[in-house]
Amino acid sequence: MIQIEQKVLIVDDNKDNIFVMENILEHVNATLISATSGKEALRILLKEDISLILLDIQMPGMDGFETAELIRGSLRTKHIPIIFVTAINNEQKNIIQGYKSGGVDFIFKPADPMIVRSKVTIFLEMDRQRRILEVQNDKLRRARENAHNILIHAEEGLFLLDNNFKIKPDYSRAMDYIFSQSNLGNRDFIGLIRPHVSKYVDDDIRTYLELMFDKSIEVENFSDLNPLNLLEYRNENHIKYLSFRNENHIKYLSL
Repeated sequence: MIQIEQKVLIVDDNKDNIFVMENILEHVNATLISATSGKEALRILLKEDISLILLDIQMPGMDGFETAELIRGSLRTKHIPIIFVTAINNEQKNIIQGYKSGGVDFIFKPADPMIVRSKVTIFLEMDRQRRILEVQNDKLRRARENAHNILIHAEEGLFLLDNNFKIKPDYSRAMDYIFSQSNLGNRDFIGLIRPHVSKYVDDDIRTYLELMFDKSIEVENFSDLNPLNLLEYRNENHIKYLSFRNENHIKYLSL
């Protein structure tokens, strides 16, 4: 299970308000960090990976709206959801300004503990899912890179075929040596070997590949009929004997 560490930044110039919010969120599964000004909040955001910001609007100097606009203007922090916490009455113009500044929701003072916990929990869960997806995507990207490197540098002739029997661009460079050719990506596999093999196996090769791509048939059921096993391949007066096998549509050729 992927472990995700989350942090909530509480920004309010009144330390008593911070204390109240920390008590309300005491049992929320996240680390609570506080700042007493917009500038302090921005300094914290440069160092900490924050999942959610609870931002007071009425602060001296830089108010909550200005702080939110700066947070939204930074590539590092623009994705962080901001909930405005305010004692300002629920006027339409204040709500509009809040959303324009980058807020996603409002909490009005005096804060209802149940409402606060519900909203924070919802946004933390959304952040958690986003982070899990990022971790999974990163693992998938690294797995693909590793597979690519293994495929390219393998000593055997590893390659992939698409449904039209064309060699995919990622293949091991041993293939160039085996076929005494280069740039085999997107080449038709049957067309590549046809001039160099006996005409008697040409149709058998196509039939075998068609069966191999038929998902309703188990490859093991006809592996003994593989016409590419110890295939005699003639090229420039040289004879090579190729051994071909299939592993989940990854093809192996070796001398």
